Amino acid sequence: MDKKSTERKGFMRKLAIILMLFSFFCTQLYAAEIEWIKDYNEALTKAKETNKPIMIDYYTGWCGWCKKLDKSTYRDSSVVAKSAEFINAKIDAEKDRKSATLHGVSAYPTILFLDSSGKEVSRVSGYKNGPEFVMEMLRAQIQAMPEDILKEQAEAGDAEAAYFLGQKYLGVNDFLTSIDYFEKVVQDDKSNESGYKGDALIDMGLAYLQLKNNDGALDSYTLFLDEFKDHGRRYEALYFTGYLYMILNDSESAGLLFNELLERFPKSSYAQNTKRLLQQMEKDTKN
Repeated sequence: MDKKSTERKGFMRKLAIILMLFSFFCTQLYAAEIEWIKDYNEALTKAKETNKPIMIDYYTGWCGWCKKLDKSTYRDSSVVAKSAEFINAKIDAEKDRKSATLHGVSAYPTILFLDSSGKEVSRVSGYKNGPEFVMEMLRAQIQAMPEDILKEQAEAGDAEAAYFLGQKYLGVNDFLTSIDYFEKVVQDDKSNESGYKGDALIDMGLAYLQLKNNDGALDSYTLFLDEFKDHGRRYEALYFTGYLYMILNDSESAGLLFNELLERFPKSSYAQNTKRLLQQMEKDTKN
């Protein structure tokens, strides 16, 4: 065999190996993608058959953030792995206006999470990165669980299940029951291993406010402020605690809290109202 023939065979062998590896890579790449259904009714049918919750991504062809979700978030390995626990539908809202209108979808991207019966349990509007999106999927999964299962888990000390039960009852204005579950989170998870203790205190304060129980609300918010110095919802506690001190005519304490809110969270949704309350306090002091 001459030298050229040997080189040609060597080249063909290397090419075959490269093609085989490329084929394997493509197979793995394909496997590491979310399996999307394109039809709304088909997704509902499969969810009922499998008893899985549903994730529906409503997008449009002109939506830039929708494309960013496709390129990054939906390729995140944790998101892909978690998606196997859902029936996943990807629907062009301009082609399926009926289902988009049914769910009140008017901004994109909007990701709906439904339980296996088709009832909405939560939604995400706009872009989320991989880790953030996995948390949304986990929350939706828990909210889609039958209430008896959540109660069983909460009674067993699952703080996350207790928190979502509190959220469920808060959403239907059963404030007393929601407080019971938020309190359970606080008591069962004193070290905040679940990450929900701070949220439970904030939402418990809100439930107390709805019941016009200002003392209960003040206790919840004060405990939160003492323990959670850098929590993402601290501005809420600062606002409502300051407001409660205003009602108690403790303008000094209210002013300290309002000023912290404006200094640390000047772009929060409560900033403008906080400025108005400070102005009102100044007028009351002069009078």
